[in-house]
Amino acid sequence: SARLFALQGPTTCAFATQIGDGVALQSFSNKSEKISTTGLRWQLDKESLANFETRGVSNIAIENQVTVSVELGQLLVIHESKGTS
Repeated sequence: SARLFALQGPTTCAFATQIGDGVALQSFSNKSEKISTTGLRWQLDKESLANFETRGVSNIAIENQVTVSVELGQLLVIHESKGTS
């Protein structure tokens, strides 16, 4: 199953995951700025994503909680659970 979080900066979102779950980040505005993450294989540290970039679309949870923060812009966070329903 998948969950979608729509973030409007400045804000932080934390959610429970299982190790190995998929997490994707996609800017919903022209550019989302100062994005930071924890709990993901490929961390972001105050980085920017433009709405056409694919750099944030394929990440993997390495902890049981993921945190995503964005300072400016709109950011979509998609959590795809590997667990069975």
